[in-house]
Amino acid sequence: MTKTLADTFAARETVYVNCGHAMCCKSTRLDIPALIDWLGPDRSMHSDLVGLFACSDCKGGTPRPAVPLSMGGSSLNASAHTDQERFRTFTPSHYLPKENATKQGHLDMPLAEPANNGLRVSVLCQTFNHASFIDQALSSIVMQKTTFPFEVIVHDDASTDGTTDIVRAYVAKYPGMVSAVIQKTNLYSFGVRGMVAKFLLPLARGRYWIVCDGDDYFTDEHKLEKQVRFLDERPECSVCFHPVQFRFDDDSEPASQYPQDGSVARFDLETLLSQNFIPANSAMFRRRSYRNLSVSNMLPNDWYLSLFHALYGKIGFIPEVMAAYRRHSGGIWWQGSRDRYAHLRAHGLCIVVMLHEVLKLCPDHPSRQQIIKDQINALEKEIVAFFGIRGRLCIDAVLRW
Repeated sequence: MTKTLADTFAARETVYVNCGHAMCCKSTRLDIPALIDWLGPDRSMHSDLVGLFACSDCKGGTPRPAVPLSMGGSSLNASAHTDQERFRTFTPSHYLPKENATKQGHLDMPLAEPANNGLRVSVLCQTFNHASFIDQALSSIVMQKTTFPFEVIVHDDASTDGTTDIVRAYVAKYPGMVSAVIQKTNLYSFGVRGMVAKFLLPLARGRYWIVCDGDDYFTDEHKLEKQVRFLDERPECSVCFHPVQFRFDDDSEPASQYPQDGSVARFDLETLLSQNFIPANSAMFRRRSYRNLSVSNMLPNDWYLSLFHALYGKIGFIPEVMAAYRRHSGGIWWQGSRDRYAHLRAHGLCIVVMLHEVLKLCPDHPSRQQIIKDQINALEKEIVAFFGIRGRLCIDAVLRW
């Protein structure tokens, strides 16, 4: 079967054109997605491309045709002709991890055993360059008033602004309570997502666990106590949550509560499949087996984690605001409501992957699957509208990987 440009793109191959003059043999790498924009995805490789390129700087004296030559690797950073510049800015490199990065799959690391010393809660904190926020976050956690011991585990993704020093100071000040995983290389820049499932959850020892990112914080010093009591008294619940205060760091918008009173009809799995009404730093999860928990490079991870737990129990709700969710220009969701194009360029593929992972969670429930499929179709249509055929090919590439 003839190999097409689309096949080459999906295989992430590098293609060079070599000058046919024996005295020159100049080699130039091609931008396959740009060629697709120009020629179409079904254009065949090699024979159909011969004659389209000519050596512009032939050292052999007489310009000769350049002949395509496929090689292994990635062709995503080369430059070539394209009709619309925006198509050139959307590539799987925004999603696919680079060499040696953590790949997709399921959680296969051995989880820490629940402690027998009464440790009830693990608070998991992921941070990167949160020097302006991390002290408030960690202070709001360690100052929790509880009748039980709890632990705090921080993952610092190789911060460069002093965040690491603040984290280490807390580890030193609260030995036995606060511990940290300090990365030497920023994994996010290598395409790694889902730090909580990959690096923090395998270390957690509490019966219950909760996430508080380094730029968010708790506002109620009894938050952990209230949520633990709620889950202890309601064994049918696999997760409980509460409203949070949305705060904009630049005061561009007034603070607001999420979810608003009465804005969610029912706190159940079907509604959660349609909208993520559980704020990330409000959910407390009941520990369970995580062998089927996906650690794919997807976003938003908090929505996936809430859905995963909601499959195994009810969703409990405490009608009290006990935490703040901060919106600031350094946050990955800052662009979500301000620049849809930039948001999808940065995170669209990771969101597609997350929705497809959710599909796998409920294979025997057609109605639930249809809710997710409707979202997938709408999102993929939007990506293609923004980025054209390159958007479609990128979606296919990340789902195949």
